[in-house]
This record gives sequence, structure tokens and C-alpha cells, in this order.
Amino acid sequence: METIKDFLTDDLDLPHADLIQLIFSFATAIVDAFTFLRLGGFAANMTGNSVFLGLSIAQLHDPTIHADRSIVALCLFWLGAFVTGQIGHHVIPNPKRRYWLLITFFLQSLLIFISAILLYTHTHSFVDTQANLGLLTLLAFAFGSQAAVSRPLASTPITTVVVTSAMFDLWSDKNLFAKLSANKARNQRVAFIVTFFVGGIIGALCLRHVDDAFTVLLAGIIKMVPVGIILLAKGKHAEVKKGKGAPLQETPPPPPPPPVSETPVEEPAMRRDANISDAAV
Repeated sequence: METIKDFLTDDLDLPHADLIQLIFSFATAIVDAFTFLRLGGFAANMTGNSVFLGLSIAQLHDPTIHADRSIVALCLFWLGAFVTGQIGHHVIPNPKRRYWLLITFFLQSLLIFISAILLYTHTHSFVDTQANLGLLTLLAFAFGSQAAVSRPLASTPITTVVVTSAMFDLWSDKNLFAKLSANKARNQRVAFIVTFFVGGIIGALCLRHVDDAFTVLLAGIIKMVPVGIILLAKGKHAEVKKGKGAPLQETPPPPPPPPVSETPVEEPAMRRDANISDAAV
């Protein structure tokens, strides 16, 4: 029977890891819709924050551009990616270990839930710059961590945080018009771009027709879905028990018989003398 330790320390084989990455991407788009429209920056799209910071440095006087928010978002995204990435590379034996994925996925969702609670309890005011920076701190760290932990799940073009590279790779793909089953990477890029686009629409509609807290809460709930996927995923321990994990060991062949000596065996002396006597008679 598999123990809890075996279950948590199992290394997972995730044949549909791109599904997890798409779910993360959907949540990312929802949150970025909120942070851009309400906080004046992005929690995950660091390209946009870099442009905003450049405009601020150039002293472009625009009330919608805030250098401090871009700096906070960039630094916390970097920190989330650094902490999660370095621990995943140098501390965790395998970045696909179940307990590591459960911990990181849950903590990222927790940071989003805390942001939603702050919005729901009205402790946050959009006039308050410090409150804006606080929300960006929580959300940017969460999505920096997400980018770092989702990349090793599978080698796919789905970064979960930005679609620019996916768009370029899609339209410059030499096999762009191949059959549906012949170009998996193209299909993943299309799914990624569409997911991001739809997530942005859903985020904007929630902001318009419901409220900010619900929008962020929805993203946190969506990010919890991969936690369930990881809990249900089969690991190598289970596969080995079913005879699927490790190859069957072949029975070693029997040892070869000892070689037959071609040297004639010398008869005992007494037997040889008796034979000579008989021949003389």
C-alpha cells in the first residue's frame, strides 16, 4: 500500500502538462486585466511594465503611468521567479515532485486569495498608492513564481505570462499549415493565444458587471484547479507497482557447463599393471 510519504515524494509524469499551463494562462489574463485597469500596471506582463518604466524615466507626464508601480511589479516578479526557480533547481530533487508542485501552486493561489480578501473587505483604496503597491507585490510575486514552476512541467511554447513570443513563433512557423495532428507546437501556441485573449475578456466583464474582489477571487479559484490535477496525477511509484514503471528484469541464463578436457585420463598404476599381466598370459 502506498504511504503518504511515497505519495508526496512521487515524481509525476504529466502527459497533459500543457493543460495546466493553459489554466494558469487563463488566470493570468484575468488578473492582468484587473491590475492594468485598476492599478496602472501588470502583475505578469513584464513587457508592459518595462515600457511604462521607460516612459516614466523619460519624464512623460501622464497620470496613467506610475514608475513606482512598474518598479514594484518588476522587482517582485523577478523575486518570485528567482526564489521558486532556484529552489526548484538546487533544493528539490525533481521539479516535477508532487509535494513541490502542490506547495507552489497552493501558495500562488493563496497570495491571490489574500488580494481578493483585501479588496472585498474594502481595506484597499485605489487612491492609496501604498495599497496599490501592496496588491502588486502579492500578485507579481505569485505570477513570477508561476512562470518559474510551470516551465519545467513540459517543453511547450506556453509561458503562462506573456504571449508575444508565442505569436512570433506561430506566424513564423514553417509548418504553420500542416495537418492538425502534425504540428503540436503550433496547436499549443494557438490555444495559448486564444486562452489569454478570452481570459482578458472575462476579466474585463467581471470588472464591469460584478466587482474587483470577485475578479481576483475568480482567478484564484481557477489557479486551484491544477492543485486537484496534481493530487490525482499518477506517479512513478504507482506505475512500478502495476509493472509499468521499471522494465522487467530478465532471468539470467544458466552458467555454461565446464569444458571437457581433451587430455586422456591416466589410469591408476595398479589397474595398468593388471592389464599388462593379463596381456602377457
